[in-house]
Amino acid sequence: MKLLDIFFLACGIRQCVNSTLLDTNPYSQSLFAWYQAQDPSNFKGGFRAKEAGVVPFVPNFDGDFFPKPLDILRKEAPKKEAMITVAEMESVGMIVFNKLFAEPYSNFGQFVDETYGLDVTDYYEDVKKNLTNFYLGNVSPLDRNATNKQVCDYVSDSVFNSGALDSVRSYAKYGNKAYFGSFNYFNKASTDVADVLQPFKVASHSSDFKYYFGSGVMTDFKPNTEEKKVMTMVEDLMANFVKYGDPNGKNKTKTWKPYNLTQPLKYYKIGYPTSGMADNFQNGRLSLYDDINKNSKKYQEIVYGFPKLSKKVIFKKSG
Repeated sequence: MKLLDIFFLACGIRQCVNSTLLDTNPYSQSLFAWYQAQDPSNFKGGFRAKEAGVVPFVPNFDGDFFPKPLDILRKEAPKKEAMITVAEMESVGMIVFNKLFAEPYSNFGQFVDETYGLDVTDYYEDVKKNLTNFYLGNVSPLDRNATNKQVCDYVSDSVFNSGALDSVRSYAKYGNKAYFGSFNYFNKASTDVADVLQPFKVASHSSDFKYYFGSGVMTDFKPNTEEKKVMTMVEDLMANFVKYGDPNGKNKTKTWKPYNLTQPLKYYKIGYPTSGMADNFQNGRLSLYDDINKNSKKYQEIVYGFPKLSKKVIFKKSG
């Protein structure tokens, strides 16, 4: 298979090796035509969109793919169960490949630039200053290990955790039954290249993949006895949810409780040898992003349909 074919498949465009069969879906044809029309230099060194954010190839909030603000769409949608999980430290498996991580303390502002921008909030410089103070305010530039952790926490929170928590709250707000969890199991003896490279030996983005599907991230997965037990556990959770809309299945003991807005930081911690409900998701850091979103014109418009902004907010330091 040609590399180009693999690229198109990864983008959701079905194309055979000889490039003669293209999915009849008009959206696939349109997307394929768009790629063909681009100058190849646009893709060298990574494609960058003009909008803030780290994932450029995603649906645009332009009134087409999402015809109404998200809060209205959620309210109008039929009730549906949801199971939303993150890993203990989402970014740690990827951040080692970011060139900014070579000097995380001095480059922290650039990490923020990758996530936020002038198109996101009217108070961009204030947000940048407050994020820096929150994550690095109590850290010495000479303490590389502490700095690494804080930067990993920032990327995990801004790209993954805050959105996951926002989603589960949105489900619960309109009467949907949602299960919120964190995959916290990590085999410190793992030989998977992605695991070996991590500066912190904790579950990260996609490290749970092999336990659900039996396939390694960057190398073959050969589970030991303990890992096989973890596989059985998480596969049961997933299968139960698919079959019954409840990860507990038909068990009388419901260890994974549905998310409740009255206990907003309660979640199910997936670990070994025990799993169970836990409190203070991500140590309560994510209230910071609620404050940022109150001042984010893009967030307010996408979620509620109007850029209603509150006054600027001063944030506390992390820890």
